[in-house]
Amino acid sequence: MTALPRALIHHATRQTARPGALLAADTMEDVGAGAFLVQESGHERLSDLRRAVAAGFAGVALSGCRQGEALQRLAVLLDVAEAEEGMADGALRILWLTDGILPAPADLAAALAITVRRLAGLVWDHGALVRTLGARRCETEAGNWTAPFAAARAAALLAGRAAGLPVYDSAEPHEPAIFARICERSRDDGFYGCLAATTEQIAVIEQLYAVP
Repeated sequence: MTALPRALIHHATRQTARPGALLAADTMEDVGAGAFLVQESGHERLSDLRRAVAAGFAGVALSGCRQGEALQRLAVLLDVAEAEEGMADGALRILWLTDGILPAPADLAAALAITVRRLAGLVWDHGALVRTLGARRCETEAGNWTAPFAAARAAALLAGRAAGLPVYDSAEPHEPAIFARICERSRDDGFYGCLAATTEQIAVIEQLYAVP
């Protein structure tokens, strides 16, 4: 199976679509292979999943879910979509987009190992946590995560790695030199890759996270 890209393009558009782009259903058309269709937990549409299968998407990025059962439901829908499109079973993978509010790592690892064979990675989205908390800030004056965001980031990393999954980090917009240092620290913490807010960040992420 093709390795996951180190950079995922958040809120991608047709203009920024590439392998690793996270696309909404209304931006799917004429997009090359390797993108991920973003679906909200509980609002997945089989028609959109079939279009993603037919278009050669790499998988689905599921947001807004709290438990493994939602991932299992999506996996079943993908089984149906692939069968109806004549695609090999298991061709599309799942990325779990999370705000970091997750079950304990051991419980999550046990549940996912049993229920979801398609799950390919965990993605911490700090923007989702901003919305969950109604937070007015997520960084301190020194540029570090505030306590709730640091805790959620750590929870996502611990849960994902305990389940044997690659985990993607998230970052606030910063000038290139600062962003590069953030990526280096994130890589050293154990993250596999990072969400990119701009196309300029993609090359930085791909280069720095690939360093052993």
